[in-house]
Amino acid sequence: MKLLVTDEKEVAIALGKYAGFQKKLNELLDFCEKGTEGKTQWFICAPMITRKFWKQGVSLNILFTNETWLTGNDGEKMVVDLSSYYSLLRGMFESYAVFCHLFKKEMDTEENVIRFHLWQIDGLESRLNFIRDSPPVAIIEQLNMDKAYIERVKAQIKKYEFFKNLSPKQQEYLLQKNAWKFSKESLIRADKRKWQHSITELINRTKIKRHILDDLYSYYS
Repeated sequence: MKLLVTDEKEVAIALGKYAGFQKKLNELLDFCEKGTEGKTQWFICAPMITRKFWKQGVSLNILFTNETWLTGNDGEKMVVDLSSYYSLLRGMFESYAVFCHLFKKEMDTEENVIRFHLWQIDGLESRLNFIRDSPPVAIIEQLNMDKAYIERVKAQIKKYEFFKNLSPKQQEYLLQKNAWKFSKESLIRADKRKWQHSITELINRTKIKRHILDDLYSYYS
């Protein structure tokens, strides 16, 4: 595996471009977020996920531009916590992959909608499965609302033609597993255990250049 090698001047230029991209993304998000206020379409949370990606990028920039070096006993400078870079970069790859998987338009938009709702349900059921001792009334009410919402959404998923055209086994699998990492392509695999994409496959589906994946993501993972 080869690693990218750069000098200080190249790093400075790259960080300048990076800051410019961050500023532009922030401007686009401000515009999109104002336009989605009060709306209820399924894709409305797309700016929220992108904002998470932007925050990761800002955090990474802070790590790069602040003093993060420490002189050791032998006089050699070292990064205080190199894993901070690795964790953020890996998180950015994976946030971007999830964002693309959920919102990149498919030939049949119903595939996107079903995928998004399964992703929603997966998160809500994780919260429902969290064990609490004597939760407050407000929490109990919220959890009951979550349960009712999940049932409504599952009923809606069953009405989509895309879902109806799947085999009974595929339908059962999607709903039981909340299998939001599926695609039309993954569902045709013979092995049921591979009906969902792995996170690596999701990243590959973003069309990020192969050499970036090999040099960066695989290394930081």
